[in-house]
Amino acid sequence: KGSAELKSWVTGLRRKISWRFGNLNVPNEFSAGSFTNVLWKDRLYATHRRKFNPTLLQIGGIPAKRPAPVKGDSLGKVNKAPEMIADPINPDLFAPQNEAERTPYLASFTQFASIFPDVYFIDERGLMESDGIFERTGRLLTGGTHNAVSYFRDDAPLMELVLDTRGQQELDALWRDFAIVASYNEQTYLQGIFYERNEAQTILVKRDPEFNFVKSEDRACAKDEQIKRYGELYLAKAKRMGGTPETLAAYDEYFKRSSAEIRQEERDRVASEPVHKKALLEFARKAFRRPLTESERSNLLGFYAKLRQKEALTHEDAIRDCVIAVLISPEFLFRLDQQTSPLAPLPGSRKLLGKGGTVQVAFPFPSEVRASAPRGYPGARGEVAAQKTQALSDYAIASRLSYFLWSSLPDDELLGLAAKGELRKPAVLVAQAQRMLKSPKTRALATEFGGNWLDFRRFEEHNAVDKTRFPSFNDNLRQSMFEEPLHFMLDTFQNNGSVLDWLFGKHTFVNAALAKHYGMSEVKVMGEDWARVDNATEYGRGGLLPMALFLTQNASGLRTSPVKRGYWVVRRVLGEQIPPPPAKVPELPKDETELGEKTLRQALEIHRKNPACAGCHARFDSYGLVFENFGPIGERRTKDGGGKLVDNRAPFPGGKDFAGIEGLQEFLRLKRQQDFVGTFSRKMLSYALGRTLLPSDEPLLAELSKRLSSNNYRFNTLVEGIVTSPQFRNRRLVPATPVKKDA
Repeated sequence: KGSAELKSWVTGLRRKISWRFGNLNVPNEFSAGSFTNVLWKDRLYATHRRKFNPTLLQIGGIPAKRPAPVKGDSLGKVNKAPEMIADPINPDLFAPQNEAERTPYLASFTQFASIFPDVYFIDERGLMESDGIFERTGRLLTGGTHNAVSYFRDDAPLMELVLDTRGQQELDALWRDFAIVASYNEQTYLQGIFYERNEAQTILVKRDPEFNFVKSEDRACAKDEQIKRYGELYLAKAKRMGGTPETLAAYDEYFKRSSAEIRQEERDRVASEPVHKKALLEFARKAFRRPLTESERSNLLGFYAKLRQKEALTHEDAIRDCVIAVLISPEFLFRLDQQTSPLAPLPGSRKLLGKGGTVQVAFPFPSEVRASAPRGYPGARGEVAAQKTQALSDYAIASRLSYFLWSSLPDDELLGLAAKGELRKPAVLVAQAQRMLKSPKTRALATEFGGNWLDFRRFEEHNAVDKTRFPSFNDNLRQSMFEEPLHFMLDTFQNNGSVLDWLFGKHTFVNAALAKHYGMSEVKVMGEDWARVDNATEYGRGGLLPMALFLTQNASGLRTSPVKRGYWVVRRVLGEQIPPPPAKVPELPKDETELGEKTLRQALEIHRKNPACAGCHARFDSYGLVFENFGPIGERRTKDGGGKLVDNRAPFPGGKDFAGIEGLQEFLRLKRQQDFVGTFSRKMLSYALGRTLLPSDEPLLAELSKRLSSNNYRFNTLVEGIVTSPQFRNRRLVPATPVKKDA
């Protein structure tokens, strides 16, 4: 409370002793709102932030008299003498009558004003009336250029009292960069000309033909000789119209300062050109994800020089065109896997020389893999897998690793290791993969790999739910559903979790919207936060299978869909290939309320009696029926939409019934766990390589499966096995197809 009272007193007193400046006494045909006048006032305010006006003190307790504020006309002119009125009596401003006794008061006010400036910096500007009061209009610093206040720098107290040397240098550099990019000194000057000619009408062509060369749309008017000529004519007219010495001095300073600031902009801009060209080359290096060749460097800089010299483009336009050239280059648009020298085979591989100097690399596999692999696979039963392949360069491996784990270009650490030739070493690849998996960028792996494999990448566009029937399904809940598997997967990636948790985990992640949807009243999540719920099984959740996203996406809007849900589990999660349905399949009712006395389970039993449907439905319906205690938007329920009790039991292969998510998980653990692990490994390997898998990849998949099972199915084991594999560090050479000539 005491601090608040002290703050209120300090700010109140500071406001009472601040300087206030009126407008210049402008001559006839001139406007007080012209840039020549307003910028003069801006500078007065900027140089008096840490000073106080001693005339505001009330000597002997007697307030001073001063002109009352008078609003001018549209041009800022005051047409009548202001009335003299006394300031209100204020004890805070009392000062002794005796001059000797008043001296320490003045010193104290001086020190107070210096420590507590009227403002530290200006971040918002508006019109300034004749009494100098700022009118806050919400323009900030980017609006109202015609008021000559948009880009005026006013931050001396911030620089002098708050920022250290480094901060001062950084702020100065930002203003210089701003001037280079925005040319705000030149723009302010040209806008001043526009105001004089159009709004203030200080310059009228018919009345003042000598000013005809001054046009705001002509950037040549900002050249030094033009500014001097304009300034001389402007001052001559002001003097002719009766301008005071103070006014003429302010006008003279305006033109000299404008020219000096514009010239400094030009010098800084020219000095920045080599820096921009260097940055262009660095930009191209990042875009191409590797160092540029000498030819590429010279071509890019040569293109810039041609644009400047032959096309007469400005530096900025030439740089723009060069950036466009980089962005339309195949080296940026396509991730090209560059091979390394044939003389530098990868560790662990054996180089063979084929016809015409073609490099062939033998992929060695562990003996137990070769022994178990069927004959005909590369490396089977002691055979050497000789295929036409080439080792990737370190930069190609950097890109492959980065796009695998981050879906983005390599960072500086990866490129630095590539430059040293270190990335082809398995130990370095493993260390980098572990580092990258800890990064927040790994969210892209969850979004792109998980989202595309499990088919929820476009769930944010899902609009099948009838929001009249399910009003809780709003945009916020839909987005929360989309985020849940991403948080779950990211936790696995970053903490080296078990991939089996995706099926059998007892935890999940929720925000406030999802916690409410799941009935997790004991889970308190604030704002946009997410929380891990380790006892999610108490709410019917845990792992991916009962997440609301998958249950909602694989429903029909007004009812559940055991067919869609079961098909998703069997095809996406377990990797089975299911043939497409027959051309004409009788549809089930779209709403559970339309089923009459039958349940959806009974309707499906009738549907399966169709011989054309029975074979496929027998493969996945049971996997969907166990989710019947989850409604169309994944909410837990005991009755269906028609008011009938739900039955989540289903017969599974082997003749045993399983019920609910717990039953499904039990069956999967007993019968289908390896199908899931194999599918996970296969999808991950295909994603990492960016291609369809081939029969020659089977030994690697067998090796990955063995490594996973012997390491508690930890995710890092799979990634490390992939990135150190010959498939990941080499590329296959595809023979060119001969072109048939016309007969």
